[in-house]
Amino acid sequence: VENIARLRTATRLIAAAKAAAGSRIGLIGEGVVPKFYDIDISPKDRAQIERRYRIKFVNVPIQRLVDRANSYPETAMRRAGTAFAKRFSQVAVDQAALIKQARMLQAIRDLTREGRFASLAIRCWPELQSIYGAWPCPAISALNDLGIPTACEGDPGGALDMLLAAQLTKTPTTLVDIVDWDERRNSLAIWHCGPTACSWADKGARLLPHNVDGRAPNGRPALGLPGIVDLDFKPGKVSVFRTLGALDDEFVLEGQITRAPAQRICGSYGMLSRVKAYGLPVRMAAVREGIFTRALPHHYTAARGHLFS
Repeated sequence: VENIARLRTATRLIAAAKAAAGSRIGLIGEGVVPKFYDIDISPKDRAQIERRYRIKFVNVPIQRLVDRANSYPETAMRRAGTAFAKRFSQVAVDQAALIKQARMLQAIRDLTREGRFASLAIRCWPELQSIYGAWPCPAISALNDLGIPTACEGDPGGALDMLLAAQLTKTPTTLVDIVDWDERRNSLAIWHCGPTACSWADKGARLLPHNVDGRAPNGRPALGLPGIVDLDFKPGKVSVFRTLGALDDEFVLEGQITRAPAQRICGSYGMLSRVKAYGLPVRMAAVREGIFTRALPHHYTAARGHLFS
């Protein structure tokens, strides 16, 4: 059973890559974020992907995004900021922050159209906070809802996997980390700081200041620049996967999103239960051991439905 499931999974991923043949992936920013080397794709593997599937990675300087975002007329962007706020059930940032998100969203959409990009990876820190004064998570959330698969932290592998998933499902996908394990319930937590499409939300999505970059006067952590999209993933079937190398291997889990706990990490969050790997139930200890022994990247693509079963 497992061998058949592995073959079926590999076949579906290769078919998705062939369906995406000729696509261009926009990498907005100068590579992956600092020290996140594990999520990068080597030059050799990028060349292989381009040769096999004609999928090309295209660099776009982060300053080009900022310059474009700042170029739009103020009146139009005030209206766009008001419209942007309607995506969320709660908004805890001011109008100036909404306008910054609207500018960024418009700029990325324009760059995507001009570059003929099928998916994106945005280097979301540290430059944008210092030269633009915002985190792009809410804009990334909107891009994913608009059908432009967008990964954060400059992750080219994430952008590639989200592009592949877009060939297998019409619903938005999202980039996640595996951040916690519950051995007793045999479940795991998937999360990222706020790039998930609002359509994934169980009971509304909240636009909040970021939770990692602020400092109180006494030096303790505090809320920082806007913004993140805080939401609980609605229950349902979900696939979590990462391709490796030049699509030579993969890591795949499928399970069921259950209700989030009352206390959880702020951001885009879901609990994955009834987890299977290649059609067979799997214990969390085995999942964890597989991640560590294979030295897998810490980013995964989450997609609605069981894409490989």
